[in-house]
Amino acid sequence: MNTFIYLVRHGQSFHNLRGLVAGQSPSSLTQQGQEDARIVGQSLKKISFDLIYSSDLLRAQQTAETIKNILLLKCPLHVSVLLRELDFGEYTNRPVSEAFAFLNYREIRNKRYPGGEGFEDLKQRSSLFIRKLCNEFLGLNILVTAHAGSIRMLLGLLDLSGQDKWLKQVISNQFVAKVSLDKNGDFNECSVFEKGENVS
Repeated sequence: MNTFIYLVRHGQSFHNLRGLVAGQSPSSLTQQGQEDARIVGQSLKKISFDLIYSSDLLRAQQTAETIKNILLLKCPLHVSVLLRELDFGEYTNRPVSEAFAFLNYREIRNKRYPGGEGFEDLKQRSSLFIRKLCNEFLGLNILVTAHAGSIRMLLGLLDLSGQDKWLKQVISNQFVAKVSLDKNGDFNECSVFEKGENVS
């Protein structure tokens, strides 16, 4: 039996609205962000979920709760620090352009943001999360709400042959990726949906 993982980015946060780095700060959803989550929820109405995992950061949890309510889901919702966005350290709350001018962690992978994390830290956390899913939840439909950085990394680790492509993927606040794994937990395929496209 195949496993299906639906990776959803949180709706627009106040940091997104202002063009600032949220990183691991407790940024919440804007009114548009709440609408983003509702739109994504409606796009997932054909899916029967067995399990929900969310980053423990507020914006991802708010997105997961909204989708759960929209779909009237009774399945458990777990939170995990492994799904957190990259910790940008001293660049948290600064303009996104400034943080990436200092360090594009997707291209320069052997450095960290001062007081924060780098590529390898995010990769290690994401790998641990994938290992948990493959050890405990094969054969299920799993909803995961997370962040642009952690979703890119998860996609790259699940689809190793496409890792460079996924690291460059633009991930909007209504982004959904449907990943299929075979009975052994190996990658089959991935489909991307945006702007409220119905997910099947």
